[in-house]
Amino acid sequence: MLLKGITLTSDQQSQIKAIHQRYRASMDSAHKAGNTDRSAMRTMMESENADVRNVLTADQQKIFDDNVAAMKQRMQQHRAQNQAPGSN
Repeated sequence: MLLKGITLTSDQQSQIKAIHQRYRASMDSAHKAGNTDRSAMRTMMESENADVRNVLTADQQKIFDDNVAAMKQRMQQHRAQNQAPGSN
């Protein structure tokens, strides 16, 4: 979703795949150890996004940043809907 509208080179695809695999392994280890701290997971996801962003060109980074902003907005809307009275 964060890479929507971005055409990656094969080198970028390989680098991003490696980044995803590294962070997935870290998240899986944390879950297996019983660490489900949302703040820690959010920090890890933000680090992953930063690593992915660093692989991109300046033009691609602009699209990526827009996609990140849109995702954050959707998450805020979702949270607001779930917290609204009568949403349960």
